[in-house]
Amino acid sequence: MMHTEPPWPVGRQSSSRQRIAATLQVMTRSLFERPVGRRGLLAGGFGLLAAACAPTAPASPLVQPRTGQPLTVAVPNSDLAVGKNRFVLALLDSENRLIPNARNVVRFYKVRTSATAELKSETTAAYHVIGPGERGIYVTRGEFDEAGAWGLEVIATLPGGQEQVSRVAFTVNETSKTPAIGARPPATRQATLADKPLDKLCTAKPGDPLHDLTVMDALAAGKPALIMLGSPGFCASATCGPNLEHILKARQRLGDRLNWIHVEIYQDAQPPTLAPAIAEWNLPSEPWIFLVNAAGVVVDKYEGGVAPAELDPALDALLTA
Repeated sequence: MMHTEPPWPVGRQSSSRQRIAATLQVMTRSLFERPVGRRGLLAGGFGLLAAACAPTAPASPLVQPRTGQPLTVAVPNSDLAVGKNRFVLALLDSENRLIPNARNVVRFYKVRTSATAELKSETTAAYHVIGPGERGIYVTRGEFDEAGAWGLEVIATLPGGQEQVSRVAFTVNETSKTPAIGARPPATRQATLADKPLDKLCTAKPGDPLHDLTVMDALAAGKPALIMLGSPGFCASATCGPNLEHILKARQRLGDRLNWIHVEIYQDAQPPTLAPAIAEWNLPSEPWIFLVNAAGVVVDKYEGGVAPAELDPALDALLTA
C-alpha cells in the first residue's frame, strides 16, 4: 500500500568529530513529492534538496537525522559508482531509534528531471547486527548503469504492523574513488612489525596481529587477502573495533589460507596525521574492508560496519573461486 501524505522530510548526514582529512563527497537528500507506483516512470517530482556536509568529516554508518517522521531512511554510502555496489541504509523511527528486522521493499530510481524518475530495480535489504552491542544496519546490493542523481524508496513494515514509506536522493559517480571491484589496489608499503613496535602500528587495545605483511607483499604472494583500513582506537563511527573482532574470528576459522592485513588510519597510530596509505587508497571515510583474490584483484569491498553473516560467506567464496 502506498501512502499519500505530504513529502517526508529527510535529515542531513550527521557530522561527527573530525577524524579523517580525506574529502567526503557531498551527499544529497530529497523530498519525494508524490507516492511512487510500480510503473517504470514516475511523473511526480523529486524535489532534490542538497545537504551540505562538512568536507572533512568521516561518513558514519548510522546517520541519525531528527525528523519526527514514523520512518526515515538514512544512506551513509560515500563512494557509489556505476556498476555493482554494496548499499547500506539505516531505518529510524520518530524518536531516532533504529528499527531492526523490518520487512521491506527497496526501489532504486534514476532521476531524469526535477519532476520525473525511472524505476530501475526493486529488491529487499537484509538486516545485520554489526555492533557495538545490538546496533545494526540494512544491506542490499544495487547496480547502477549510469552516473548522476538517483532516488531510493523504502517501504517498511514497522513493529506495530503499519506500513510506511521514506525516500532519499543520492549521487552515483562515474568511477569509484576507492579501489574498484575488478581493479588492482595500490601496492602499499606500509610500516610493519619489522619497522616499528605494535603500539606505533595499531590503535586497538590490545594490538592485533595483522601487521606483519605489507599490502605490496600480499599482492605478490599469490594468495587471497583481506585488507582492513581503519582506526579502532579513534573510529568516529564506532564500527572499526567490531569489524576487527569479526575479522579476527574469521582468521581463527580460516587461518593462513588468506593473508590478513590491518592498515591504520593514522601515522604512528596517533592522530591527527594520516598514514600515507589513506591518500593512496583515496578513502573518503573509515573503516573499509577490501577482499582481494589470488591474482591481486579486488573482488568485493565494504564501507563502514559489516556483520559476520555478510563477511563470512564472502570469505568462503573468495577461497573457492
